[in-house]
Amino acid sequence: MIKKGWDRASLPILVLLLILGLWWSSDFVIIAAGVAIFLLGMLALEDGFRTFTGGLLDKVLQYSTDRIWKSLLFGIVSTTFVQSSTLVSVLSISFLSAGLISLGGGIGVILGANLGTTTGAWLIAGFGLKVSMGSYAMPLLALGALLVFQGSKVWKGAGYILVGIGFFFLGIDFIKEGFESFKAEIDLVQYAMPGLLGLLVFTTIGIVATVVMQSSHASMVLILTALSLDQITYQNSLALAIGSNIGTTLTAILSGLGAQVEGRRLAGAHVIFNVLTGIVAIFLLQPLMSTVDWLSAVVNIAEDDYTLKLAMFHTLFNVLGIIIVLPLLRQFEQLLIRIIPAPTVYITQPKFLNKSAIKFSDAAIEAVHNETIRLYDISLGIVTRGVGIRRSDLFSGDSVDEVLSRSKTVIPNDISEKYALHVKHLYGEIVEYICRAGAENNLRVVEQLHEVRMAGSYLVEAIKSVQHFQTNLNIYLASPNQYARYEYDQLRAVIGRVLLEIDAVRGDRGDRGDGINVLSLDEMKLVLEKSDLVKNGVIDRLIREQFIDASIATSLINDSSYVHGACNKLLKAAQILFVSRDKGLSIGEQSIVLDETEIHEIVEDSMKNET
Repeated sequence: MIKKGWDRASLPILVLLLILGLWWSSDFVIIAAGVAIFLLGMLALEDGFRTFTGGLLDKVLQYSTDRIWKSLLFGIVSTTFVQSSTLVSVLSISFLSAGLISLGGGIGVILGANLGTTTGAWLIAGFGLKVSMGSYAMPLLALGALLVFQGSKVWKGAGYILVGIGFFFLGIDFIKEGFESFKAEIDLVQYAMPGLLGLLVFTTIGIVATVVMQSSHASMVLILTALSLDQITYQNSLALAIGSNIGTTLTAILSGLGAQVEGRRLAGAHVIFNVLTGIVAIFLLQPLMSTVDWLSAVVNIAEDDYTLKLAMFHTLFNVLGIIIVLPLLRQFEQLLIRIIPAPTVYITQPKFLNKSAIKFSDAAIEAVHNETIRLYDISLGIVTRGVGIRRSDLFSGDSVDEVLSRSKTVIPNDISEKYALHVKHLYGEIVEYICRAGAENNLRVVEQLHEVRMAGSYLVEAIKSVQHFQTNLNIYLASPNQYARYEYDQLRAVIGRVLLEIDAVRGDRGDRGDGINVLSLDEMKLVLEKSDLVKNGVIDRLIREQFIDASIATSLINDSSYVHGACNKLLKAAQILFVSRDKGLSIGEQSIVLDETEIHEIVEDSMKNET
């Protein structure tokens, strides 16, 4: 695997290691250069396949993961061709996060990719170390560079692939040359460590080397090259290969960090599988070595051809890991779901609805009333943001016009999501509580509870009206038509003034009589009725004077209806929550409350007199 871009924390370590290596041996620079060229080849190869396939790999992945055997086969074949398990793994994590493949299908791809990546060791051991790769690299680099500068996407992708293979070969040649020079100065075999201690130490070295280079392919090239030149022992090379397999999980972890929960689970599957496979290989090292010797004899691999034996070992313990995990795939999925649970979605829960208060009428009414006021506060936030006004700005003391002048774009706000998380559930809990409390109390209590429930219903309807209004508001606030912009701003202003009046009534409950509160809300209802763009003739005038076309007029008619509907619902909810129930209206006070018919008649008379 290979990850583009070095981590900031690892860069100083890499620079320090490079300086120490150069100080230790001047020939070390040839090995370092070889690794660098090899990594560049891997990057170019990966980019080439991304470009060359033109999304083909994505499409194949979608249709190759509905069965576990197909997922496994896809992982093996795709990684064998691309020679980048990173590309296949990251692609799988991305697709899983997007919900395009299942977790089981993704795990199958990861298992196959681990096995497919071992083909690189076979190619290097069987071909790369047996001949001079530099002679093959030069023509590939020349032809690849020529194709890279072509305009065609296909030719460009093919060019990157050839350049990648060329650098791949050239890097191996440099590493080989470096180790050969290195051997003349220092014999690394003297640092060989037999037994369990050597196994653990060299496994750790393999992990660290792969984490630092962020490429298991580069690690295996170093291991195979050093082994071919007798710079490390065969048994230590096996431990290094195990460590390389474990260290390569870093890329999966990094890829999973920014993914959705399913993507993180797949990254977790990669880590668990590789670590489990490494542990099994360590404990079963001797039986695996014996199996490798037996298989080598069967396929005519020379007894002292340790590089091919290492490639076989690398494949064998990955196959063993698949054999262990595959029958337990369902349990493996469940384990991942348990250890990487889906994040808890924050849903507003009731605060005042105490079940023990249900049987006590006054306590039940108070609980429902307080909870519905919470619902109002939540709804207030959704409504203000839905029309592009920050709640803090609205109640800052500045006039509504000043607030709107500073906010000419609607604040991004998913009303549907906010409603589902913070209003729907809470309102449902209030309704359920009212039903239970009603069954335990008398008719008077039931009526009062029902009235508060209506307040909650009004708030829900107001939010839905604002949601409809927001659709066109987003469009017309940025409209080139100044009259459309102005009228939509005025509709926002209407909502702002209603909310400010409700807040004033709510804040003055203890300072002035309920009758005054009622009159204040009724006055707001009259203002609201007069501001209706259809009834006050504004839309007719704008059409007559050709300031707006029919499309804008239709939108204004609908949205004026939504705004006035929302405001009326908010005022009704406020009257129940902050006036009627606050101290209990007397009969005389109730008689001065205007109903909708009276409001309509007063407004019509007023408009006739103005005419």
